Amino acid sequence: MRPSRKNPTGVRNLLEAKFQDAGQLNGADMSDEYCLAAKVPARHNPLMLSVWQWLFFLMLVFGVQSASAQTTWSMGYYYPQSISGLPSLSTIQWSALTHVGMIAASPNSDGSLTFVSNFASLATALISAAHANNVKVLFSLSSVGPATHFNDAVTNDESTFITNIMSQVNTYGFDGVDVDYEEGWNPTVITTLLSDLRTNLGSKLLTATANDSQFNWGNGPIPVCGSTGAGWTSTQAGYLDRLSLMSYDMGNPGNGDPYTWHNSPLYSVSGQYLWSADYLVKAAKNCGVSASKLNIGIPFYGDLYTSNTGPYQMTGGSATFMQAGYSTIATSYSIGGATYDSTAHVPWIAVGGSSYLSWENPQSINDKVNYVKTNALGGWIIWVLGWDYSPGNSPQDPLLNAVSEAFRPKPPTGIQIKVN
Repeated sequence: MRPSRKNPTGVRNLLEAKFQDAGQLNGADMSDEYCLAAKVPARHNPLMLSVWQWLFFLMLVFGVQSASAQTTWSMGYYYPQSISGLPSLSTIQWSALTHVGMIAASPNSDGSLTFVSNFASLATALISAAHANNVKVLFSLSSVGPATHFNDAVTNDESTFITNIMSQVNTYGFDGVDVDYEEGWNPTVITTLLSDLRTNLGSKLLTATANDSQFNWGNGPIPVCGSTGAGWTSTQAGYLDRLSLMSYDMGNPGNGDPYTWHNSPLYSVSGQYLWSADYLVKAAKNCGVSASKLNIGIPFYGDLYTSNTGPYQMTGGSATFMQAGYSTIATSYSIGGATYDSTAHVPWIAVGGSSYLSWENPQSINDKVNYVKTNALGGWIIWVLGWDYSPGNSPQDPLLNAVSEAFRPKPPTGIQIKVN
């Protein structure tokens, strides 16, 4: 996440502000799948259904669920360079996912690609496992070395660049391309690249990521689309199936905020200039991106901040932050008694006398998934698969399990089949 370019001037003193809850999410999803489950009467004895009644019931429940899931993405990133190691393909809870973005290569200035180590074998195995579970895989162009060179690749030899990308897509059977463009913003470059990729991909998928620095901040509490050319437009988004908002590292001291904040808040304090998933969604929509194309971020890691002991404090002069995967957080810190911020919808704890930790738990994930459903967004992205892996525990992937539970609710239990 690059430092935000928003103007921090005019920020109201959070210490003096009267905090107001942004509003509790509607925890009751009113989709048909929930209504069907709710209509099954509670009985002391197991519900006895004939085979045909049972099959009809399953068709209703899962048919409605499938129709909903077709338009809601749950996209996890598979990151071969992860310091925490790659998750075993046999242990991934595939029911929590619809798509996987494989961080595969980065562009060079001449249009060639630098690949992750063991790319060929990793891509083959991942695509095979994902497709066996009806999950699509995207070839993700991101930084796998010191830097990416999207601007140079498009400017110097875009034809070679596109050819090299499509060669990998077609050779390994990727279902599309994901573009993680985080260089100095060049609207001509990104428009040209997405337009030509869309043409070459045909019916295959095309997605991109966006962070807060790629949207201009207005002079008020609601983000507006700026006029300097820096920011996504409806034209650029028109080439995409999804635009994924990287709504994490929001409390990065490098953003220039005078007050401490959370890693991945769902909402901000009313009237403040602190970023959140909701503010990013508003910024993207104000720039002309339709809600149905927007994914928000769900990080499987947290941020440890120093030299402050909690959010809503004046940022210390030597403030820093460090990322830590969820499995590390769960084993290294006492998170059982965490404070759940009812405005930001995330947990946090004070650490020692000079630090605090902000991360995700099943409750915050459930709130984010419900936010997506309530606002008819495109879905969410997970950074990164495997960072919550806790072997020997049940569930062994607690955060991915939370995504699955919120995304695909299970039908009622206690039903028996009776053959007439």
